[in-house]
Amino acid sequence: KLGMSPGDVVQYSPEWGACPQVRIVAVHATHCRTTSASDSTVAAVLRREYPQLGPLVDSHLHSLGLAPKEFEWIPVHPWQFAETLPALYADAIAQRQVVPIPGAIIPTAALMTVRTLAPLSGTGNHHLKTAINVQTTGAVRTVSAQAAQNGPMLAKLLREVRQREQDFGGELIVLLEEVGVHYASPVPHPADDQGRILQKNLSAILRENAEAYLDADEIAMPASALIARSPLSGQPIVAELIDRFAPSAGLTSDAAVLAFLRAYAERTIPGILTLMTRYGIGSCPSDSNRTVFKCNSSQARPRWRSMPTICGTRWATHSCRITGAN
Repeated sequence: KLGMSPGDVVQYSPEWGACPQVRIVAVHATHCRTTSASDSTVAAVLRREYPQLGPLVDSHLHSLGLAPKEFEWIPVHPWQFAETLPALYADAIAQRQVVPIPGAIIPTAALMTVRTLAPLSGTGNHHLKTAINVQTTGAVRTVSAQAAQNGPMLAKLLREVRQREQDFGGELIVLLEEVGVHYASPVPHPADDQGRILQKNLSAILRENAEAYLDADEIAMPASALIARSPLSGQPIVAELIDRFAPSAGLTSDAAVLAFLRAYAERTIPGILTLMTRYGIGSCPSDSNRTVFKCNSSQARPRWRSMPTICGTRWATHSCRITGAN
């Protein structure tokens, strides 16, 4: 995590059980761009999901002589709030185009990408994909203006696809990025690179929460967690599941491994291929981007549902036109 100190890594990384306190920054409507799949603003969604935030934001803006209805909200990762916001947006903050809101926080848990955060309250509340000017793996985890705009636009199409495919029988539900927002100065910056830096460092996307789709006997986990050690047995979670699956299915351990992998593939691959071949939509179902559901109760056959995000999606527009999607 290049850019973070060792203390920051411990404080904000999921492998250390991090629970970042997301900060709310109000940005004047003339200095940001919101793209929505449903005509909602980020402020409207967060006001609904976190009713305690509205009075805090409104009170602070009123105290500065500002009108709350003229401001959009951008959720900001606490590392970005402390390290990047004061350096890059000092002028905008001084001119009250960008207004950090004291005490307005959302408790979250860090997910695998570090920048994407799950709310600790309300399983239906959106995940928050925030920008952090930190490199993890091969990429700096800011959120580009294109990502903030394209996600909600693609969500409109994917919602129609889900309806046409009757929700893929419940075995594939692509998690939609419903609202995106990014900083955008009304006056083009004399240096294009600097303008893009300002856009992608103060930006966010609200994504559907996988837990909103859970049945009572299911839990959700990223597919990559299957190789993590279970706190119950000390084995990898996938081994624990196979051990439990084998006797209920009347299989030997070796046969259970093959049957388990077959069941997993049957649940996770067909929907992805349908999106690609029928609609020209290539998702990015890596193990960190794909959520799987497993049933808690012992069954003769494991139950999986695949929930990829649209991160890294590629869209063949000619295929969408052929199939009649708008």
